Parts: sequence; structure tokens; C-alpha cells
Amino acid sequence: MTKCCMALLGRPDMPTDAVESYCRYLSDALEKHSISLELMRVPWSEGNWQEALRDVRKKAEEHRGYWFLVQYTALA
Repeated sequence: MTKCCMALLGRPDMPTDAVESYCRYLSDALEKHSISLELMRVPWSEGNWQEALRDVRKKAEEHRGYWFLVQYTALA
């Protein structure tokens, strides 16, 4: 049985996004343990918090049983 997780990422850093890269490496590593990790961008800074949280809530309802992991850096 595959366990499922969703990594929530904020706005991407430019020119490289170390948090996204880390999550992709983590996804590959977790796959070996039958854990699926999907990435989801949450536009915290582009709109307003209520809209962003509404999007996350909708995604959570669509993916019942998933673990949602907030990914960030202290520099964010």
C-alpha cells in the first residue's frame, strides 16, 4: 500500500529553488519506501491568505488521507 503526501511550497526562488529541488530528491527517496510525495505551489504572497488557504482546503478534501507537509526556509 502506497502512502501519499503533499509538499506545500510557496513562491519559487529565482534563479534556482532549493526547496523544490530538495522536495524532488525527497520524493525520489520516499518512493523506495512506497511513499508518494507530490508538490503543490501555494500562492501565499501573490493573492491573499484566505484564497491560498481555500485552495489548500480544497486540495485536502480531494486528497483525503494524504499528509500535507509545509516546506519553507528560514529565509522565506
